[in-house]
Amino acid sequence: MRVLIAEDDKNARMLLECMLADWGYDVVVACDGNEAWELITTPDSPRLLILDWMMPGIDGVELCRRIRQVDDNVPRFIILLTAIGNKKATAWGLEAGADDYITKPFDHNELRARVGVGKRVIKLQSALKMPGHCDRWAMPTTRVDVPE
Repeated sequence: MRVLIAEDDKNARMLLECMLADWGYDVVVACDGNEAWELITTPDSPRLLILDWMMPGIDGVELCRRIRQVDDNVPRFIILLTAIGNKKATAWGLEAGADDYITKPFDHNELRARVGVGKRVIKLQSALKMPGHCDRWAMPTTRVDVPE
């Protein structure tokens, strides 16, 4: 699965890129919010996104808003990564469209688990969009007479 990292701090970006590559992900990197937006709006863009909150250009929260406003019917999972760790900021990030929120410095095992959750959610959302997936739950369209 492809993962987009949008992080302006070079060291943090390289750390995330190495970790995700070690975990078997195909990593795409953006150095700021503008570059991230360009990558997100291309065909076949990564579906799992790790966005830093504070970046030059478009910040992570604004990216979340823009992504959720685009009606492209592509399941995406957004993890907002930030040094802002208070409850109000967490709520604000989630309300902007993030699916998850991790504060820096982050625990590598926690990030790995949260990225795994994102991967599962994307797979489930994609499966639900497949034609005929929910047919077994549909109500019958013809009436069946049951003998008494």
